[in-house]
Amino acid sequence: METDLKEYHTRRAHMYTNLAYLLADVIHTYSLEIEVSLKKLGFELKKDEKAKINSLLAQAKRLELLSK
Repeated sequence: METDLKEYHTRRAHMYTNLAYLLADVIHTYSLEIEVSLKKLGFELKKDEKAKINSLLAQAKRLELLSK
């Protein structure tokens, strides 16, 4: 019974970390598309906004590494 519960929680933790990584990947893709679109219009993202996006991506990558 204990091993079943441990396995359940382990699979659930992997699922959540995979979901976090997937969402971060989607955000990264959209941020790149936004950046390209803004550059075409002669604008660009603020440095602090780029830093926030990069921080989010780094956190998601760390979560993925921890889940392995």
